Amino acid sequence: MRKLTLFILLICTCSVVGQVLPRTQKKRVSTTSYMVSASQYDYTSAARDITQGCRSDYDRAKAIYLWLCNNISFDPTLKIRTADECWQRRKAVCQGYCELFYRIAETLGIKSDLIYGKVKIGRDTPATEKHVWLLVKTERGSHLLDPTWGAGKFVNGKFERNEKPLLWFDVHPSWFIFTHLPSKKQHQFRSSIITEETFTALPFATPDLEQIGWEAEDALTEASSSRFIFPIIHPQIPANISFHSVPRHHQLSPAEEYRFTLKGLLANESLCIQDASGNTQKAEAVTEGNTHTIIVTPSVQGKLTLFISRSNGFFAKLQPLMEYEVR
Repeated sequence: MRKLTLFILLICTCSVVGQVLPRTQKKRVSTTSYMVSASQYDYTSAARDITQGCRSDYDRAKAIYLWLCNNISFDPTLKIRTADECWQRRKAVCQGYCELFYRIAETLGIKSDLIYGKVKIGRDTPATEKHVWLLVKTERGSHLLDPTWGAGKFVNGKFERNEKPLLWFDVHPSWFIFTHLPSKKQHQFRSSIITEETFTALPFATPDLEQIGWEAEDALTEASSSRFIFPIIHPQIPANISFHSVPRHHQLSPAEEYRFTLKGLLANESLCIQDASGNTQKAEAVTEGNTHTIIVTPSVQGKLTLFISRSNGFFAKLQPLMEYEVR
């Protein structure tokens, strides 16, 4: 049954991807946003196919977003910027992602607006670059989303799909402001406005920190007041893994004891720690039911990584979960 369902989904996806859109009699312009380029296509049939089976505007918005994340790649030439070019070429810069979302959504009566601003390039650099993302309104309210970041990024010259595309769908404004600073203050959707100076000083943080117990507003308050730095959470954590209790600060101290408790490990899996010297330590672990605890006392300064050790009976494969810094 599962294979049949996957086959049907694949057929539907292929039919949408290969679909030739009808041209309109004249170029369509946006009636609500001067920032959206004119279009020569009617996206009605594509919207219907992409959102087939959805029962609410919120689900339709999510379906359009995921379709973009799964089918559109980032354009390394930085030239493809309109909805029509994005549809034809299956790649675009952020403007193209957002315009194509806008055009598909408008045929369904879903209102969306393009938000312009700047984003942080990454965790290890203070540099920023210009960017475009979306505000979408449904029966559930207003939602911030970034289909460009949801789709993926270039790694060593190759575009890699994001393993967690929904990380950037319907994002809490206090998570968004860690990485996205809109040009217009009202687009922060916060009662307390973050200045550009504060934005620059904030650590790089993403919504997946909720996995280790952070709430968006608490994380922003802590980071704003104490220059708090968060642990790095790796993107490919298995869905069955959940963090019960782990250190929530990126910096750990030598000779202090730290406790990591996770749920969901399989029978052939265990927790281990690797330090900056490459030494892998299977520290003493306490297991109760499906909850696993590892107690670690760091001794080497530098990066400290928490892994799942997965054994096949002969060899053990390490999968990174989180990274800390021992100082």
